Amino acid sequence: MSPAVWWAVAAAVAAAVSYLVTPMLVRALRRAGCMVPNYRGVSVARPAGFGLVMGACAGATAATLVEPLAGQGAEAAMVRSDLLAIVALCLGTASAGLFDDMAGSGERRGFKGHFRALAGGELSTGMVKMGVVALVCVAVALARETPSAGWATLVVHALALAASANAVNLLDTRPGRAVKGAVLLAAASAAGGGNAGVAALAIGAAVGYVGYDLREEAMLGDTGANPLGALVGLSALEMPGTRLYLFLVTMALLNVLSEFVSIGSLIEACPPLAALDRLGRGGGLHE
Repeated sequence: MSPAVWWAVAAAVAAAVSYLVTPMLVRALRRAGCMVPNYRGVSVARPAGFGLVMGACAGATAATLVEPLAGQGAEAAMVRSDLLAIVALCLGTASAGLFDDMAGSGERRGFKGHFRALAGGELSTGMVKMGVVALVCVAVALARETPSAGWATLVVHALALAASANAVNLLDTRPGRAVKGAVLLAAASAAGGGNAGVAALAIGAAVGYVGYDLREEAMLGDTGANPLGALVGLSALEMPGTRLYLFLVTMALLNVLSEFVSIGSLIEACPPLAALDRLGRGGGLHE
C-alpha cells in the first residue's frame, strides 16, 4: 500500500473527527462558561481548537492502524516516525496553549511584553507557553534527526517548528484567519517539496473545523492555533535546504513584525489578502 493512501486516510479521518467533535466541544465550553468576546463583541467558545487537535491526532492514529499493511520496509518506518512526531507535537503544543488560554489574561503582550514581565519578576502564562512549546519543538526535532545530523540542522528544524506555531497563532484575531493562513502555508509547503502527507493532515483537520470559526461559534485559541502552525512547520522540514531556510525566514519575520505592527493591518492593506480574509464569514448561533 502506498504511503499516499495512509495519508489520504489520515486527512479524511482528521476532517471528519474535527467536524464532528468541534460542535460538541463548543456546547461543553458554553456550559462551562468558557466564552470570550471576539473582535465584534460576540461571545465565542474558546478554546474550541482542541477539536481540531483531536482531529489531527485521530487522523494520525488511523494512519497508524493501517500502517502494518505496508509491511516493515523503510517507507513504513518513515510514516510511523512521522505519525509519532505529529501526535507528540500536537498534544505538547496544545497543552501549552490550553494553559495560556485558561489561565492567561487574554492580553496580547508579544515577546517584548513577556520578557519585560519576566525581568520584573513576573512569570506570565504566555512565557510558560513559549517555554513549553520551545521544549516540545526541540524534542520533536531531536527525535526526527538521524545520528549524523549536525547541530545546525537541529537548530533550524526546532526554530522552524516554533516560529511556524507562533506565526499561525498571531493570525487568530479574526474568524477563519488563522485556519486560512495555515491551509495556504501547508499547501505551499507541499508544493515546495515538503511532506505532503503532514500538510494534507493539517489541511484535513482545518477544513473540518473552519466552518464553526467562520460562523463565530468557535475560536481556536492558542490550544488550536499553536498545534496547527506546528503541523505546517513539520511539513516544511522536508523541503530542500534553500526553501526551508526561506520558510524559516518568513515565519521569523512574521513573528518579529508582530512586535511593531499589526499583522491584521498588513492583511487589510493588501486587497487580495483582505478579500480572502473576509471570505466565508457570517454570523452563527450564539445562544
